Amino acid sequence: MTAEISNKDEDDLDIQWIEDFEIDEEKYSMFYLDEVEEITASILYINKKKQIEKISEKKIKLEKKNEIQRNELITMIKQNEKMDKRKYKVLSILVYNFTLHGDELKNFLKDSKKYDFMTNLKNIDSYQLESTIGCMHDVNNLFLLFYEEDATDATDATNAAKTSRQTKRVKFNLMQGKTRRKR
Repeated sequence: MTAEISNKDEDDLDIQWIEDFEIDEEKYSMFYLDEVEEITASILYINKKKQIEKISEKKIKLEKKNEIQRNELITMIKQNEKMDKRKYKVLSILVYNFTLHGDELKNFLKDSKKYDFMTNLKNIDSYQLESTIGCMHDVNNLFLLFYEEDATDATDATNAAKTSRQTKRVKFNLMQGKTRRKR
């Protein structure tokens, strides 16, 4: 008889509220932290007059979640250091990683000046990203700033390297150099 009562209690147990809660919770899933799987790379080219010449954007799928690896950075630099038959050198690498939690979003909207999400990479090395709110993944960005190289700087550097590799030969002519006595 106790088995019949326990089966009856299980049938009467109302689990509808759990299903309702899960449906309501799905609406707010965009405010939970997710791992970053891809990032937008903005490549800015700056000419000799210090004016932005061109901007291009690419979506990069990260090899490892929440990490921009060193080889990915090097590949991006090598692929973009030449544009329109001109050579550019890396001026700066910046990463914008939106790291707020869902409960801090309200404070951010009231006063956004308190928050700084930009990081300047000093070295070309792997960079660990922090998880981001799902609805803000598109805000995360990698900025590569390229500065136009002077053609004269490049040729001067190659000429200096060539001359430093050459050995200077000095010849002495011993037969010609007789000394005179003072009288």
